[in-house]
Amino acid sequence: MRITFKNIHFAYHKKPVLKGLSGYIEPGGFYAVIGPNGCGKSTFIKCLNNLLHPQKGEILIHNTSIQKYKSQQLARTIGYVAQSSNMLFPLDVYSTVMLGRRPHVGWLPGVNDRKIVMQVIEKLGLQHKTLTYLNELSGGEQQRVHIARALAQQPAILMLDEPTSSLDLKYQMEVMKILKEVSQQGITVVASIHDLNLALRFATHFILMKEGRIIEQGEKDLVTEENVHRIYDTKMRKITENESFYFHPC
Repeated sequence: MRITFKNIHFAYHKKPVLKGLSGYIEPGGFYAVIGPNGCGKSTFIKCLNNLLHPQKGEILIHNTSIQKYKSQQLARTIGYVAQSSNMLFPLDVYSTVMLGRRPHVGWLPGVNDRKIVMQVIEKLGLQHKTLTYLNELSGGEQQRVHIARALAQQPAILMLDEPTSSLDLKYQMEVMKILKEVSQQGITVVASIHDLNLALRFATHFILMKEGRIIEQGEKDLVTEENVHRIYDTKMRKITENESFYFHPC
């Protein structure tokens, strides 16, 4: 499903955070939202997910305003993984992932719901942790569980707010590999990502932000030394290796 956003403005307590964002997200790509801290990445993701409502502008999903989607319909369309997913009380892995089926089930989950949950758990390599409580898992395992819960919704779009922010390098790579695989299977992935080089390794499309505005958006080739300097206010050197590239401070 194509997402179109037109002239999006958002402010917290009259302090502008998003300042006229316009653009689109095509189906099936892995979109990385990149920019310095405080530029509005998380707010943008939450507006696209209808968790926050812009004071001005319009967001369309498949040519329909997001405001016209009922909550259940939206939950079947967009899966969301927050930056912090602390629970009031611990659940085991199976029960947590089953929460993702709520938009699809009535009073009780059925055979098909249980089948989907187990398929997602196995897909993310968590089958040996099915009855383990979340507070007994590593940070990387917990993040996999939260992604599994979102995928159990069977969404067309998966949105994530800084999915690797609290993870060490091993688990950062693990989570990003999962997201790339998900996008290759036809689910659109949109994630705010702090680490530019990590995003360059896995994402296919980029939205570059600074001070509440989009500087550039498109495929990987728009991530140039000039644009990196524009958004981070620091000079970085582009280093090319084989068919990939990354940035290093000058």
